[in-house]
Amino acid sequence: MTLFVKEIILVAIILSNVLIGETGRHHHKYRAFKNCKGRVCAARVSFCIIMKDCGCGASVKNGEFCSCCEDCYRCLGVRLWRKCCNCVGLCGRFSVNDTENVGIPSKHGDLPGHSLPTLFEAMSTGHTDLPLMFMSRQGKGGHSNQNFSSPRNQCKVAFFDKCLARESCITSCSAMGAHRYRWFRNGCCQCVGKSCNDYGELQSLCKSCLAD
Repeated sequence: MTLFVKEIILVAIILSNVLIGETGRHHHKYRAFKNCKGRVCAARVSFCIIMKDCGCGASVKNGEFCSCCEDCYRCLGVRLWRKCCNCVGLCGRFSVNDTENVGIPSKHGDLPGHSLPTLFEAMSTGHTDLPLMFMSRQGKGGHSNQNFSSPRNQCKVAFFDKCLARESCITSCSAMGAHRYRWFRNGCCQCVGKSCNDYGELQSLCKSCLAD
């Protein structure tokens, strides 16, 4: 069975269950969510799943980073997110504070074959002539420019000053030994260190690439 066929079957299951207000009553991956508003959510939830923006609900466990929550939130929108996140099992996986901080749409990904923490760390602590800005933060809290006095396992990210195409962003972050990347649709490129437990900042902070 192809991946496309599986996705169609999954959407059909979710759509039928959303219509009766019980997502996944007969499917072990999606438990019944009594707060799912079937008539309001059915069409949009199905669309977002087909677009692959809300498909990680079955695999996200408590305490784990939700890889699709940001995209799902964007697809549903503020109003429908609050009403329909239960339909895909993502309520509580993406905090209200996170949704309020979401800025320019972005795409993110892993760079497992190119991750070199020692190189990324060396570039963040040294003085380079590269047109980029390093930032650090504790956990998922705020950040501080060039504050590297805390332990080495703090989350560090780098923003290139100028806009880059997505492929150039991936190539540049790979060359720096970054573990992940986030590319904003305005062209801002963010490289994320291995110690970060997410995909970095949700805001586009490139100095010369701030326009929407």
